[in-house]
Amino acid sequence: MAEKTEISGFDFIKLLKTFSRKEVLEFSKFIDSPFYNNHSTLIKLFKELKKYYPGFCDQRLTKKYLFNIVNKGVKYNDNLFRKYFSLLYKLSEEYLNILEIRKSDKSFDLNVLRQISARNTDSIFNKKLKEIKKKNDKEKKTDSEDFYYLYDLNNLNLKNNIRKSKLTDINSVLIESVENLFTYFISYAGYGYSQLVTNSKTMSNPEDIRRVEFIFKNFDLKTYIEMLENRESVNSSKAVLILKLIYYDLKLNSDTDSETAYRNLKEFLISNSEFLDKKLIHLYNKRLIVFCMIRQLNNINSYDRELFDNFKFMLDNRLFFIDDGSKLLLNDFRAILYSAMSNNDYDWAENFIAEFKDKVSNMSESEMYHFGMSSLNFNKKRFEDSLEHLSKIKTKHVYFLIDTYILKSKIFYELNYTDSAISVTNAFRHFLNRNTLISENIKKGLLIYLVIFKKLIKLRQRPDAFKLEILCDKISGSVNIRNKVWLREKCDDIRKNSEKK
Repeated sequence: MAEKTEISGFDFIKLLKTFSRKEVLEFSKFIDSPFYNNHSTLIKLFKELKKYYPGFCDQRLTKKYLFNIVNKGVKYNDNLFRKYFSLLYKLSEEYLNILEIRKSDKSFDLNVLRQISARNTDSIFNKKLKEIKKKNDKEKKTDSEDFYYLYDLNNLNLKNNIRKSKLTDINSVLIESVENLFTYFISYAGYGYSQLVTNSKTMSNPEDIRRVEFIFKNFDLKTYIEMLENRESVNSSKAVLILKLIYYDLKLNSDTDSETAYRNLKEFLISNSEFLDKKLIHLYNKRLIVFCMIRQLNNINSYDRELFDNFKFMLDNRLFFIDDGSKLLLNDFRAILYSAMSNNDYDWAENFIAEFKDKVSNMSESEMYHFGMSSLNFNKKRFEDSLEHLSKIKTKHVYFLIDTYILKSKIFYELNYTDSAISVTNAFRHFLNRNTLISENIKKGLLIYLVIFKKLIKLRQRPDAFKLEILCDKISGSVNIRNKVWLREKCDDIRKNSEKK
């Protein structure tokens, strides 16, 4: 952990630590520009500060030292010093705003059009609007955000027509404006509603979703899509792509044709991938993954391969790295690894560990390697090797600790180290009871695992056919339980061994 200094608590320093070297150099040029900053004091102060990038942990970095750099011989004034840092922080916000605008030509075009509209230059406005719409029509890929952008364009056009008293054009522009806003609303609201329905099936205390449900149960999305399909326009075709995604996604939660909806959504995503923005493909592939996971929880093992294929599709198309260029989330790493192993694709799993062990956010390469190899060796029944890798994991990350406790308990069970297995499960129970970061729903599933695990140990020592059958039924019927397949296998092992005797 970096050593704290007197200036560590300032928001500007906290933000500056997140800047890349390129951004620090750019920001230096930014505050040198009189257009953005006319305080020479701030330029001097930042010139000194950037010498200590990225940690800013040198003990020389005191408030008085920095104040003296820009005010030689002047008595230290804390209020003035804080004002310097407040101004630097405001400048950093302006710089971040520019970075965000740079990401999208659309933001730039829209801002320019707003300024032109405000200046009452009708001919320039119409020319710019036509240019923007033509550019938008030529774009091959589409995203939900595009429709809010089109709504903004239509809204500006509408205001311009009203101001110029062009009343004949108002209705057509207004219709376009409403349709674009509606597509945007349905795309985000529909995805959110689908997620709420999924949560209501998987969480122990779901929120009441009736208000949101009312919207979608009283709107005929299928008919609306058919109406758009009968119109010949670029925007309508793009809207149909977005709305069909929503339609199939909503059907995933159906009690009758969810499997058909899954196939339709998957095929639609693959066949239209060249026309859809990667963010959309990522979003709906995640929905396919969640669907497969829920199927697994409901003992439908035929979706094991589907889940693994979906993970591989996302990796092959780099869909996991859209938000954070080169980093994989820890939970995604775990889920992909477990999926590969549940399909007995051990070579693929080992290659995955080797390739991505250094690409997991906020985790060290060593920890990810030992975690991956511990899990892999366990599945290969190399229990001693698994335990050795496990012993080298030092992280305190809560979900790593959960996995470590579970894996240790399973290793000790397989090695028939009964006392060690009981000791680990007792320590795990205390950990769960003390920890406030774990949701009650997850905690409940883990505690069920511990109860069943201890019963397995007792039944292995003293087999009882009746109690074993009850336990097997409990495992099969449980939805919210970790390591269900392994627990069931151990149940079957006890039954086979007792039958031999």
